[in-house]
Amino acid sequence: MAIHARTGEIAWQERGFGKSTMVYGDGKSILLDEDGQLGLATAMPQGLTVHSKCKLTERYSWAAPTLVGTKLYLSDRKNILALELSAEGAGVSVTN
Repeated sequence: MAIHARTGEIAWQERGFGKSTMVYGDGKSILLDEDGQLGLATAMPQGLTVHSKCKLTERYSWAAPTLVGTKLYLSDRKNILALELSAEGAGVSVTN
């Protein structure tokens, strides 16, 4: 959802994600909803353009995704995931 800061009016709503947290990096928003769905999107004044999404973690993914350099960290109640986002080192590691 986007809100006009001056008026408080809703500019647009995206219903493709449940309650979500996000991090911004390299011009894109990385969203993780509470059901474990990860999305890559671009937010603009006209709306949200979702480029991709997939279910990556289990339910109750309440912690915000964390981006450190090219590594994205995600967690749910049982696991911590590290995703390497660079083209050279793309991969996933999981820690229980």
